Amino acid sequence: MTSHPPGNQVPAPPRTERDVPDAAFAGWFALRPTTPGRPGEVELGYRLHRAAWGQSYATEGARALVDRAFTGPDRPGVQRVMATAMTVNHRSRRVMEKTGLRPIWTFFA
Repeated sequence: MTSHPPGNQVPAPPRTERDVPDAAFAGWFALRPTTPGRPGEVELGYRLHRAAWGQSYATEGARALVDRAFTGPDRPGVQRVMATAMTVNHRSRRVMEKTGLRPIWTFFA
């Protein structure tokens, strides 16, 4: 799936005390360059703690980075954001779809 810019790491969206009483780390989001020689392409990545799953944090964070990839003043030349997920990871694939990324190919190992 495609759409973001290089090397940006952004903390997961803030959580409330209702969500996590001890203000535990929820996860991370990043945009980084893909293959050398493809300056207009970046990869979106994220990992969330299991306690943060199903609370829209992945979608919110991914959307914010994709938007920044194309509109941020420090992101000249970004033409494509890509991301990968295993076929069986339906939740991550859904996050990518909600973020505006679309499937390009399916790889089976």
